[in-house]
Amino acid sequence: MSLASVPLLGTLFPNMSPHPTNKNASVHGARGLLALTVMLFHVCNSGLHTFGVMETSFAKNAFCSLQSAVEIFFCISGYVITGSLGRAPSAASFLSSRLWRIMPLLWITVTVTFGMEIMARRWEVSGFNSSELIAVYAANLMALPGIVPIRLLHDGAWSISYELAFYLLCACAW
Repeated sequence: MSLASVPLLGTLFPNMSPHPTNKNASVHGARGLLALTVMLFHVCNSGLHTFGVMETSFAKNAFCSLQSAVEIFFCISGYVITGSLGRAPSAASFLSSRLWRIMPLLWITVTVTFGMEIMARRWEVSGFNSSELIAVYAANLMALPGIVPIRLLHDGAWSISYELAFYLLCACAW
């Protein structure tokens, strides 16, 4: 089922299909593998507490070698995004397909993290009053932390801000 077949969405975004027929499984497989190596690289080199095995000198040395995977991942992603831009009938449809792909998962993870912080009363320690907390939550739902100095509710979500800014620049270039 394409988004164009949903009555309201079909009106707003005609000619947009969430399942393009010309995907290259090898490219997307390599991108998935590289995404895993990027995550492992960042887990080992973030300085944050993680699983004990990931903090050993062997793991740090082994995963430090994955630094090149970050650059290769970006190169392959650039190739994939260029193809997405080429298939998009307009800059607006390109941006909407990116938003439909990214934002629901961001909203779920930010909401779960926010709920856990509320239950743990962690926000009280931060010195936020309830209206500031609502503003921080709303800003996190819009993926603003990372490009705007606002407290992150989900530590990994800063990269989504950069990704969306990149997509906006791509759409402007389109």
